Amino acid sequence: MSVATSRITESATLPRSSSVWCRAGEIGKDPRDYRVDFAKLGRLLPDFRLEYTLSTGMEELLAHYREHGFSAHDFDGDRFVRLRTLRHRLDRLMAEPQRKTA
Repeated sequence: MSVATSRITESATLPRSSSVWCRAGEIGKDPRDYRVDFAKLGRLLPDFRLEYTLSTGMEELLAHYREHGFSAHDFDGDRFVRLRTLRHRLDRLMAEPQRKTA
């Protein structure tokens, strides 16, 4: 079984080559480790071959985004960013007049 390794920063640049509205950047140090060892899979299933690479998976995601009409606005907006959605809800609650309880 062949092994392909990618650094997170290299992986983040893949969408850029496929789409004009994708961007990658570092927002801080990520303490997580994404290393994966497929040696056990190779021992247990020696004839198994992976069909996807990171690049082909990204291409499939992009095709689905386009198929469903996703745009940069969808990703930059509040709909898919939970913290922004929560912030707007909190702001609305804080703007409401305080109700008196009897």
